[in-house]
Amino acid sequence: MIKAPCENVIWKILPCIRKELIKSLLKKGVSRKEIAKLFGITEAAISQYLKSKRGIKFKINKEVYELIKKSANRIYEKRKKEVVIKELCKICSFICKNS
Repeated sequence: MIKAPCENVIWKILPCIRKELIKSLLKKGVSRKEIAKLFGITEAAISQYLKSKRGIKFKINKEVYELIKKSANRIYEKRKKEVVIKELCKICSFICKNS
């Protein structure tokens, strides 16, 4: 079966990015409830990310971690779903271009 590159992003890369963004936002004091609302996921999903039941199929390098930190800061400042989507896309695009 042939898989489109987007499938790799959806199943492997995106969950890893979400996991790291969630961890960064929690460190900044954002509640799980607010993060769940911003990301359009449940608090149970957040728990799974934090327990490494999700977001473990892709290794993030140092450069991407720095990008994620910057994105977390922008999400923290704006706290809007549109910003979350924009930042997720920015990070995914960077990974896909540099892989």
